[in-house]
Amino acid sequence: MKISEIIKSVEASKEYNEFKKDNKDAFLLSLFFIVSPKFEIEIEQVNYFLPKNNKVMSFILNNYGIQTKLDELYNKQSHLEKTNNELDTRIKVDLEEMKSVIDEKASNKKNGDLTKTILVFQELNGKPCWNLTFMFSGLKLLNVIIDAKTGKIDKEEVTNLADMMKFQK
Repeated sequence: MKISEIIKSVEASKEYNEFKKDNKDAFLLSLFFIVSPKFEIEIEQVNYFLPKNNKVMSFILNNYGIQTKLDELYNKQSHLEKTNNELDTRIKVDLEEMKSVIDEKASNKKNGDLTKTILVFQELNGKPCWNLTFMFSGLKLLNVIIDAKTGKIDKEEVTNLADMMKFQK
């Protein structure tokens, strides 16, 4: 499925239209997915930013329809403006192309067995990007950022979740 189709399905919903009546200045911020190693979508959500109160409204798509959730912006100090932060969805590399990236990374067993992948379609450094986090057995994480207009990998970094945890003696 293409992200434009996912966005259209949300924006055609009763939930979105009710939300938009009271939030005319809200704009598309990101799309978020959690997928299995076989590219089965487990979580699918579309996020809109509300500038007037610096919050994010998430539309979560599932078998039962659409659920909504209002959250604080991750970094409360930042404030986004529609003029330079609205997500550009005119892209070359769509959700469907992420399957081959996941297959490639899963086949490389040096990091362990792939357990889940988090995909976020968002704007980074002024351009639309796919931000992928691969979770492997053995607590390894692989972060890959792909330019959604060109398909070029901008970043690829392996970390270990154990390194991020703080242990007390």
